[in-house]
Parts: sequence; structure tokens; C-alpha cells
Amino acid sequence: MADEHNDQPASTHDTASGTERDRMGIAPHAKADSDLIIVGIGASAGGLEALKELIAELPHSDRLSYVVAQHLSPTHNSLLMELLTPGAPIAVRDLTDGQVPAAETIYVAPPNYHVEYTDGRLRLLRPQGGVGPKPSVDQMLRSLADNHGENTIAIILSGTGSDGAIGVRSVKAAGGIVLVQDPTSAKYDGMPRSSINTGCADRVQRPPEMGQILENIANSPNALRMQTVNDDDRTGGLERVTRLLKRATGMDLSNYKRATVNRRVQRRMNIHKVTELDAYASLLQRDKSEPAHLARDLLISVTEFFRDRESFDALNEALGELVARRSSDEVIRVWIPACATGEEPYSIAMMLAEHIRQRRDAPEFLIFASDIETDGLASARMGAYSEPALVNVGEELRKRYFTREGNLWVINKSLRQSIVFATQNVIDDPPFRRMDLISCRNLLIYFENKVQKRVLELFHYSLNHNGLLFLGKSESIELHADLYQPILRRARLFRKRNAIQGYALPIAARPGVATGIAEPDTAAMSSDRRRSTRGSRMTRAVLEKYCPPVVVVDGSDRVVHTAGAFQDFIRIPVGEVDLTIYEMVDPKMRAELRALLHRVRREKEPVIGSQMRMGDDETPVRMNIQPLTIDGEVVVMIGFDLVTVRLNVVDGQPAITPTENLIISELEQELANTRLHLQTVVEELETSNEELQSHSEELQSANEELQSTNEELQTSNEELQSTNEELTTVNDELQIKSTELEEMASTLYSLKESLSSPLILVNKRLEIQVVNAAADAILDREEATPNKSISSVSWRMDFMPALSLARQVLDSGDVQQEVVQCGDASYLLTASPHRSGDQPLLGVVLAFVDISERIASEQEIRRQSDELSAEKLRIETTLKSIGDGVITTDAKGRVTYMNPKACDLTGWETDEAYGALISDVYRAVEAMADGPDKHIALRCLEAGEPVNSNLEAPVIIGRSGRRLVVAESAAPLREPGGSALAGIVLVFRDVTDEQLLSQELSFRAAHDPLTHLVNRYEFERRVLSAVHSANRSDTVHAVAYIDLDNFKIINDTGGHGAGDKLLKQLSVELAQSIRKVDTLARLGGDEFGALLMNCPLEFAADLAEKLRLSVEQMRFDHKGTRIQITASIGVIEIRSGMGATEIMSLVDAACYAAKEAGKNRIYVAKSDDPRLAEKSGEMELVYDIGDALEKKRFRLHVEDVVGIGDASRNPRYQEVLLRVLDRDQRLRGPEALVSAGERYHLMAKIDRWVFDTLTDWLAHEDNSGNGVVWAINVSGQSLGDAGYRDHVEFVLEEHKAIAPQLCFEITETTAIARLSDVAPFVTRIKELGCKVALDDFGTGMSSLSYLKNLDIDFIKIDGGFVRDILDSKIDQAMVQAVCTVAQDLGIETIAEHVENEDTLTKLAQLGVDLAQGFVFGRGAPFPAHAVAAEDAEPDSSAA
Repeated sequence: MADEHNDQPASTHDTASGTERDRMGIAPHAKADSDLIIVGIGASAGGLEALKELIAELPHSDRLSYVVAQHLSPTHNSLLMELLTPGAPIAVRDLTDGQVPAAETIYVAPPNYHVEYTDGRLRLLRPQGGVGPKPSVDQMLRSLADNHGENTIAIILSGTGSDGAIGVRSVKAAGGIVLVQDPTSAKYDGMPRSSINTGCADRVQRPPEMGQILENIANSPNALRMQTVNDDDRTGGLERVTRLLKRATGMDLSNYKRATVNRRVQRRMNIHKVTELDAYASLLQRDKSEPAHLARDLLISVTEFFRDRESFDALNEALGELVARRSSDEVIRVWIPACATGEEPYSIAMMLAEHIRQRRDAPEFLIFASDIETDGLASARMGAYSEPALVNVGEELRKRYFTREGNLWVINKSLRQSIVFATQNVIDDPPFRRMDLISCRNLLIYFENKVQKRVLELFHYSLNHNGLLFLGKSESIELHADLYQPILRRARLFRKRNAIQGYALPIAARPGVATGIAEPDTAAMSSDRRRSTRGSRMTRAVLEKYCPPVVVVDGSDRVVHTAGAFQDFIRIPVGEVDLTIYEMVDPKMRAELRALLHRVRREKEPVIGSQMRMGDDETPVRMNIQPLTIDGEVVVMIGFDLVTVRLNVVDGQPAITPTENLIISELEQELANTRLHLQTVVEELETSNEELQSHSEELQSANEELQSTNEELQTSNEELQSTNEELTTVNDELQIKSTELEEMASTLYSLKESLSSPLILVNKRLEIQVVNAAADAILDREEATPNKSISSVSWRMDFMPALSLARQVLDSGDVQQEVVQCGDASYLLTASPHRSGDQPLLGVVLAFVDISERIASEQEIRRQSDELSAEKLRIETTLKSIGDGVITTDAKGRVTYMNPKACDLTGWETDEAYGALISDVYRAVEAMADGPDKHIALRCLEAGEPVNSNLEAPVIIGRSGRRLVVAESAAPLREPGGSALAGIVLVFRDVTDEQLLSQELSFRAAHDPLTHLVNRYEFERRVLSAVHSANRSDTVHAVAYIDLDNFKIINDTGGHGAGDKLLKQLSVELAQSIRKVDTLARLGGDEFGALLMNCPLEFAADLAEKLRLSVEQMRFDHKGTRIQITASIGVIEIRSGMGATEIMSLVDAACYAAKEAGKNRIYVAKSDDPRLAEKSGEMELVYDIGDALEKKRFRLHVEDVVGIGDASRNPRYQEVLLRVLDRDQRLRGPEALVSAGERYHLMAKIDRWVFDTLTDWLAHEDNSGNGVVWAINVSGQSLGDAGYRDHVEFVLEEHKAIAPQLCFEITETTAIARLSDVAPFVTRIKELGCKVALDDFGTGMSSLSYLKNLDIDFIKIDGGFVRDILDSKIDQAMVQAVCTVAQDLGIETIAEHVENEDTLTKLAQLGVDLAQGFVFGRGAPFPAHAVAAEDAEPDSSAA
């Protein structure tokens, strides 16, 4: 007995296999391996049908994976996977190298490969040679058993031969389950019967029934685990099982470890789905085969050649030393208990033979191999092994000691004859004696400790002096360390301790398992052992003294036992040992012995041979031969009886008569003759026998060759059977597929003709094979007949692209595409290779798909895409560059986008804000309490429509705590389709500075910057409000107009700083002189106004007087000098129906009246005052100015300024002049309107209109190339108006290109009077590129110092110096002086009012640069007003 998985000790990383733990009595523990169960299926001839039946019933389970090894011809392209797939409920796959098994999958091994399972993967190995089955079922199952252990199931199906028989032993030994097809259901029963004969089959079933068994195993997680029967056997079920097994098989379980027995019994119970021991005991009684199955489970006969190479290397070294010590006349004796199927005896025999063949005078050896299992011994005696079994046998040993016979390797006869195989129970039967080596590997671990101890004593008894004991890796001698000493402990190799005395042949005592016999105590056992040893010696002495020599032979006439002094009759032959009785018996007895043995076996009765004399002393001997039956085996006992002759003795002498002597003499002579004759016959018979033996050996050799040939033929036949089955099945399927192909061909034809796209199939010679109906659109289909070249057909398009693509496909084998044109249609031409499976290229398929609409659509899509991309880019650029913050959210108000400005204003980065609530990122102060001013984004999400802020100045708080005033709005974003709300977009901008500026501007717009009193605009607004109040309630209000007297003198003498200081001080004094309900305003430079609310005219006069006195009495000191000032005040009453402009005009007139009356007084105007009537006329002109501006009645004219030395007289300078259309559409000069405008401070509006009209025209007309300068007049009021100056600067900043074309004309008097306003303005416009001309030069020439402070480009000499220049020397001197100064300052001079050529000549002599006047014409309408001027009637007064 041996086991496949016993080689590693239990202590090695605690990885002992289930079977090894079982034998050692170690409780099973959880394995590191997966719980996946791998089912190895082996089949051969007839296996296809069985596989289909099995696979059809396989269960769905995540614990089962399958591997199929079906014998196939190595050169056959198998379709097994395709044949098994249709009926399979789970996946079927071709097995590939390195495949990790998966549940619910069947893997089919390919032909000419072996399958092995290592490291969790299925590997494919090429066979190394030979004619064995491929793939090998044995090799697959052994690897599964070795590497997957008890989670393995073996299934053997129909097939010839014996492949799989060795594999199922390995699976059984590993603790797995073996299922075998019922031979009666198999087409070929060779493989099923071989596996059944091993005794390892757990169930023998028809293939469809195996599916249910597999399902039961998969659904029982512990079905393959070694479970332990409950030790608390209260019902006596285990005792009953033990008794029934002993009765049926003779096997006594009392010697085996209880845990091992328990687990093996439990395993059988799991297989039969029995849960109680009593139920299993009943099964043992009911099922006659179950006891044998249980016994085989306990006695697993599996081993291998040279298992555990390290241990065998140590043994080999020890055997070498043993052979070296022995002489040639000695015999080395070896005993191998539990030899199983013989691999271990043959391994040791090969090692001994190798050592012996290296010596000429080497000793012989004899090996006794025993086992309790007869089936294993039968296999061992045959000495025939499959190729997988020889995996550990080297090539040299194979050649030397094996012969290849078909699929098997057979041990050579010479090696086989050195081994005696015998049935023996090592516990109960007598041992072999005088052994040099006992190899008992992996047997002791089955036994209880007391039995192990007794067996060790038995081995000690059997060993010679210094004999060797070779144990398994999981075994030790610790129970009897006094009997053996280690040679190499790790190899479990020990030597007998020879000094130990007192151990003789142990008498086996049956342990009292379930018998009630008590175990003896130690003292009693010691006493029994001494008595037993002494009795044994006496028995042996008596037998040697009185027992005749006896030899026992088996059915093969081989000596299996001897007793007594047989050396005179039986001898070991010299040379090669043959234990056949005929080779060992004395030649005299050989013939008679052969005849007697034949007779005994035939008649089965004892026979006694004739008397013959043996030895030198001619001792009479007679052979006594009797048949014996021992343990079911028939053997023959040959006894050599000594014949005792009884004689009549008379007086001590034989009483023989002469006659008797004569008879005796004759008989002796006759006997001698007969003996001589018989001797001759015997010799002839022996000669004949030797010849027959020679013929028999030749016949046997021939028979072996024929048998080998027959086995090869059987293997080939088996492969052919499998192939034939596949071909038959394939043929049936081909018939079905042929019908399907016909139907498919018809369908394809219909499809081809129904295709709207042209389709052409050409062969490798570019000849047309198939053309569909749609191809008529691109060629003449009637010409496109089969086998006609595509170049010879009439095409409706350029066929060269099709020809080129077809050739490219034929060259490369790749699909080619190109867009081709056929008239207005565009086709996508696809040239594809035409193949049949993996065959070479057959031709090309040309498919023309009309893509005209697609191309148009793609072009439109590209255009739209480009537009969208451009629009997206514009939007992204805009969002990044605009000054507004933009935030978008999803429908839940979570931020999805922020532009850079939004990040800057909120303090959040886009990545940080993404996904945050908009209310957390955009924190609106007013919305934090979630009151009526709810967050604008949330209001937009709720309303689903655009919303604006509820607040005039909403405030947000940035992440850093900074507060900003913003302008905000939100609008919804909708999903494509416009229905569902996708989110909102919030737009906001920082208006904090604007807000502050607005407040500042609002204040400035309503207040004077110097005195901080309300200004004229605000004063007039309040006056108008008072008018409305008077209209509603008949209340009386009054207005006072205050104008300082001689204020210009203060500015001229003390400077503007002194004037400003005075005005500020005066504002305080005046404010203190009016009531709180009244309004004090600065209306102009030195003009103030007072709105007196609820004040009749009489009381208003008193307040006005009070104001006058406060001015008169005010002390103003400048540089230590007191300056006295006075004021003239006009007062009027506000009446119902009056307008603000009218009131201001009337009160101004009243103030003017006060000044005319002598200043420093008040003038109270009545409603019928004549001065007011005069003032009303002036107001008409004021209204006319407003109307002209509103109704666009102002027009522009231009007058040329020409260089005096320019013969072409092309204008270098054009002065823009103002004209007006009256109500009768007559064009008049503006003198009256200008006068009224200056009087009533309207010139800034008129000058602004002139500036805007000219600059707007210049901005839209390209006049930069002609070098002409356009000049406009600017009044003193406009220069003093900050709004006008700011407006001019703004426009010139916006239109920088027109600045060099502009010139501003300022009168000399204005420049002198408003130098503080003029100088900065001139400096600024010069910086912007404009030019400046000083107009009417000479009229105010009290000083020329101001020219140093003004950057002037032109000086326009007043016409008063030009008109009489021909006659007036003074005018000539003045003009010449001006020119001289101008030339020194680099200023050009312009003479105005030049009316004739003589004057022009004179001016040239005086050095004037340019001239302007009627000599060059009377001017012309401004280009933009040319049409309007033609329609108007000219006024002769306009110049």
C-alpha cells in the first residue's frame, strides 16, 4: 500500500494533502486552493455520443469546470468543440495553453497535445514520441490529482484500451471521486472496464445519469471533503460497519487509525448521500459491492517510480555500499511490504541491477514484494505501465529495463524474474526472513500506534545484521528508536541496531476491537513476548528435526515458500536467477516432477511419485505432491519423503532365500535396464522439451510482437473510430448546412437585386462575376456579362478609380475606399477583398454607395460647425475679455462656469466653485436673510424667465470680505428644444466706483464746484417746481438775481485765486441772510440767485435788501488790503403760468435795470414793467436758438484761406462759418442769435453743435490726404464751460485721426479775458494734435506777453488793418510788425477781409503767409449741408 501524496511530512508548512492527513490521523483543515471542482473527462472510440449525452445533462453550477480529453488522430483537424456546442447548456471552448479554468465552462483539448494542470492553469504539452493515445487521459488525471487534490472528479467514457486506469487511481488517492460509464451503455467498453477493474470507481452510471451526481456533489460543499464521523458512536454504527467489512472482505479495521476509518466511511456516506452510520451499515448489507469499495478507499494502491527523488538517491547510495560488500556467491534479499502496483519494487530492482552490472563478480539479488490487495499484485506481476507512469524513469533506464509494447512499457523478463510478488497481510502473516533491506513506505501511517510498534518489531526480526529500513517521509521510528539507528533521517533511511536482544518473531495478537477483549498490560505483554520467542525457537527446531523438506510453488511453477532441509533437492542456479521449480530441482526429478504437477493440477488430488535414489549415499526418496488453497490462491506443496526399507531379520540378519536373491537380482537388473531406458527417454524428452521451450519462446516473442502490433492497430482503430464518428456527425451537419446554404443563396440573390447601391464582383483577373440591377446607374449592365473584363464594359463614369482600387486590394489584401463622381452624383467606392474563409484572395467586391446627400449634409454640417466654433470662440473670447462677471449654473443652482471677471469679483477660482451653490459663491447681502430680496439666481430658477435686481444698488460680499455694489441680471438657460430648464446665467458688473461717481456727479450736476451752492441747472429746476406749486395752491414765491459789481477788477488785480476766495466767502454771507426754506444758487461767474418760497413781493424786496447789505458790509482782505464790493439785485414775483426760462430772463432783466440805475441797489420789477417787455423780445431770440437746434435749422459754410504765394490758390485752410434758416427758409447770418446766445449763456450749445457736425463728417470722410485744416470759432463762454471742454477732449480721444485736421479759432479779446481757461484748453488740444488760431488779432493788443503762454499756430490779422492797407502807412506798419513777431515765434499769419488782388500783392510784400476774403470768392456751403443750402433762399446780409 502506498499513496500518491504521502511524500511530504505533515510538518512541512502544514500542507499535507487530504489523503496524507487522512492516513496520519490529522483533522482536515481549510485549503488555500479555490473551491472550484475540476471534472476531467476521458473518452476515446465511441466517446462522441457519450460526451453529447453527458454534456446535455450537465448542471449549472459556479463550482464545476470541465476538461475533455478525447483521443483523436494527431493529423485530424478536430471539430469536437463545434459538435458539442449545440446541445451544451454551458459554454464550450477550445483549450488554449495557460488557460485558467472557469466555472460553467467545458474546455476541449486539441489533437496531438497532452493536458496537464499546474500552478492553477491548464497547460498543453507536445508528446515526446511514441504511439500512445493523445491526449493522454492518464496524464491529465494524474496532474489534476497532484495539483488540485480532492477537488477533482474523474469521468471515464467509452473507448478501447486502458487509458485512464492509472489516472483514476491518482484521483482516488487524492481524495477525489471517480465516475465510470456503464460498460453496457458504451460502444467500446475497454476504457470503462479498465477503470472499473482498478477498483477505484465510486459510481458506474450511464452518461445522462452522471449529470445528477455532479449536481449533488456541487450542491454539497463538503461532498469531496474528508469529514470525520462523530466519535460519539452511541448507536454502535461504526462497530457494525467494522464487523460487516471484516465479514465481507476479511479486512480488520481495528488495526487502522480511528480518524482515518471515520473519514473514509464518511466519504462513502457523502457519495451515497447517507447521513447516519446505521443507514450506511444497512447499505453495506444491501449492496454487495459497497464493502469492496470501502476497502479500496482504505487501501489506495497508488505509487510511482522513484517517488521522492532525494530519498531514493540516499537509498541508491546505501545500496551501492551493500552491493560492494557482498561476494558473488551471496544473494541480496529485499522485502517490500505494501508494494501496490509494483513501481517501487521495480525502482529498487533497477537500482540494484545498475550497481550489479558495474561488477563482474557481483552478487545476485532477490526481491519479495507483498501486498494485501490482489488486484494491485496482478498489475505488478504484469509489469506493464503507460508512458505517463514512467515520467520519473530516465531514458537510459527505459532502454535497458523496459520494452515498448503498443501503448505500454513492459518490464524486461530478466528484471521481472528477480522479484517475487506474494499476497501477505503484514500484520497477521509470517514475515520474510534474512532481509538486507525492507522498504515499507507510507504504510505505518495507516496503523494505530500499537500496531506500528509491533510492525517495527517484526521488521527488526526479519532484517539481517546491519539490515536497512526505508520508510516514507511521513513515518518515523520514534515508537522503537531502540531498534534502529538513523543513516539519513530526512530520507527516512535507518539501520538495524544489532546489539538489541530479546526480539524474535512476534506472535500477532488480535486487538479487541468491538470484541470485548481487554488489552493486556505491559508486564503481561513482555512475558508473552518471551514465551512466544522461546516457543518459536522450539517449533523451528522440531520442524528442522522431524519435518521433511517442503517446497510450495504457485500457478506459474515458481517457488513461493520452503521449509525443512530442502538443500539436497532444491538449489539456487548460478548466474541469472530463475525461481521456476524446474530450474531449481535436481535434474533426476525434473521429468517426473513435471508429470506429477500436471496430474495434481488436473485431478486436484494428492499424488506420490516413484522412489528414486538421491545423493552420494543413494538415499531413497519419493516426491509427495498435494494441492493447497491459501487465501483463495491455489498452490502446490512438494514434499520430499525419505523411504524406509523394512527387511526380515533372523538373528540379526535378513531372512532371504536363494530364490529371493535370484528374483531380487533379476529385478534389480531389470530395474537397472528400465532406469537406463527411462534415462534415455528422459534425455530425449528433455531435448524435445528444450526445443519446445525454444519454439515456445520464439512463439511468445512473435506473440508479443503481434500483440504490440495489435495494440498499435487498436489505438489507430480507436482514433479512426473517433474520427469516423466526427465525420459522420459532420456529414449530417453538412447536409443540413447545404440546405441552409441553398436557402441563403436565394436570400442573398434577392438581397443583391434589391440593393439600391451598385455592386460588382470581379475575380483576380478583374473579370466581372456578379453585377446587381442597381449597377446600371454606373455602367451598361447588358454588356457586363460574366467573365468580361471591367475595362471592356461601357461605363457611365470614369472607371479608372475602380480599376486602381481593385488592383490595390489584389496587391495588399486590404479594404480600399475612394469617393468617385458619376455625373452630378457622388459615390463612396469601397473595394473589399473577396475570400472564402481563410483561403487565398478570390477577387474584389466593388460597392458604390450614393453619398451625394451625405456629402451635402456633411458640407452643411461643417459650415455650421465652423460657424458654431467661430461663435463659440467669439463668445469665449468675449466672456474672457468683457468687464462683466458671468456665472452659469445647472437646474439645481450649482455653479458650472465662471469667466475670469466673475472669479476676480467673487474671489473664487473656477475649479473651486464648480458644483458649489450659486448662493455660496455669489453672496448677495440683501438675500442672505432670504427675505423679500431673495437671491436673484433663485428667483430666476423659480420664475423660469429673465429677472433683474429688486434693489437700486445691490451689494455682494466677495470671498475675502470685500463689498461691491453691482448691477445684476439673470436669465434662464434651457435644454435643446427649449422646454426643460437647464440652469441660469447670471451677469453682473462692479458699479461701486460708478455709484460713487454717480453720487459725485449728481452732486456736481446740481452744485457749483467752487461755492458748493446749487448751480444754475438745479436752481432752474427748483424754480420750475415753485411755479408748479404756485399753480396748485395760489401761493406766491419770488426770485432774486444778484450780480456783483466790478468783480472783473478783482480778478484782474488780485487774480482768479482772489476772486474765487471772495466768492466762497460771499456764499457763506449770503446763505446766512436767507431763510432755510429758501434756495441760494451760484448762477454764473459773479452771479447768484435766490428762490424765496412763500414770499410776497414786498417781503421779497426786504430780503433782497438784506442780501445787498450783507454784500456791502462783508469784509474781504487781500494781501493786507480791504476790498469793498457791492451787488445789484433784481427781484420778480413768480406768477401762475410762467416758465423757468421766462422767470430767469425777467429776473436777469430786473438785475440789469438795477445796474443801469447805478449799481449797488435792488430793482423790484412789476408785471407791467416796460423793461420786462424789452426783455421778452430778447427771449424770442433765445427761443429761436433752441428751436434752431431742435429742428436742425443751423447750417455751416466754409471760406477758403489760401497761401499768398500759391499760384494754384488751392485752399490750405478753411474756416467753418455758422448760418441759420429762418422760419421762412431763408439763410441768414447768425449775428442776432449769437448776441442773444452770449447774453443768455447759450453759446456753449451752439459751439458744441458746430464741433459735433464737423467732427462727425470728418470721422466718416477721408480728408487726411489733402492737408486742408478745418477751423471753427470758439466763444469765450464755451471756453469757460467745463462740459464743452470735456466733450471736445472726449471726441478727439475717440477719433484721434481727425485731430490734425482741426483748428480752433479764439478771438484775441477772449484769450486775454479768459486766459486762465484758454491756456489749459490750448495746451490739451495741442497735445491731441489740433491747431490753434488767434482771431481778430490787433483789436486788443494792449500787451503781447500772452503769446508766450499760448502755443499758437496761426495769427489772423483783424480786417480793420487790411481794408485800407494800400493807403494807410500805419496799417502797413502794424501788419509788418505782426508778421515780424509771428515769424520770430514760428507762427503763420492770415490776413482777413482781402477783397482785391492789389491788397493781396501788398500783403505778400509785408510778409503775410495766408489770405482770406472775397478775392477768393464768397464761400460755399459745408459739404454735408450742400443740398440743404441749394434749397434755401440766400440772405444778402449773410457774410
